[in-house]
Amino acid sequence: MPTSTPHHALYRQPEKYEAIAGMRAIDLHFYLFEAFRTKGPILEIGSGTGRVSVFLASFGVSVTGIEASSEMLAFARKRARKAKRSVRWIQADSRTFSLRRKFGLICIPFHPCSEYQTWADWKNLLGRAREHLKAGGRLTFDLANPGAHPYLKPAKFAAPSERATINRLSSLSAEERDNFRFSFLYPSEIRWILEGCGFEIEGFFGDFRRKPFEITDRYQVIVARRSS
Repeated sequence: MPTSTPHHALYRQPEKYEAIAGMRAIDLHFYLFEAFRTKGPILEIGSGTGRVSVFLASFGVSVTGIEASSEMLAFARKRARKAKRSVRWIQADSRTFSLRRKFGLICIPFHPCSEYQTWADWKNLLGRAREHLKAGGRLTFDLANPGAHPYLKPAKFAAPSERATINRLSSLSAEERDNFRFSFLYPSEIRWILEGCGFEIEGFFGDFRRKPFEITDRYQVIVARRSS
């Protein structure tokens, strides 16, 4: 589910990725609810193997999926064909994509943007998202909480903050795990970057049942609206 040029071999092995994430279902109905309350088509950034996009399409939602990995896209297309669902698939980098269409909702499930290592990456992503949202449209995404997640440990990154990396995925080899690096934002950083890029936070949750976020929660689930 890379959102930019794939930097890890896992993103060229969709079958292995499916073994890690393909059965994840905890977030599906959260994103379905957001899709149902949205007027207009949906864009998923980092659509990966099509897990979320095909699920939304099965309920009649008009979905476009953006994915940087050609291997992941090929897998997603097969998934959609097998399910007999229609999804528009586009290979693109989430920091630079340009579509001739605006969306009522943009979703980024299962923290694909955690591969970003710089603030510039995040700002470019959010700028592209804002440009492709209709007036009043929403952006929703989820990230692990680096202060509470058992698989995260502190690591030093560029100023202005420390972030965290995940380097333990049980189904990967030791060499693959050593090369697999994610960075996650803390709650204050998420608020800062969203507000600075033209978004107003509507909801900040600690799980996919919309529980108000507490610092001990493993998840950060955010719903933001495009500012006027």
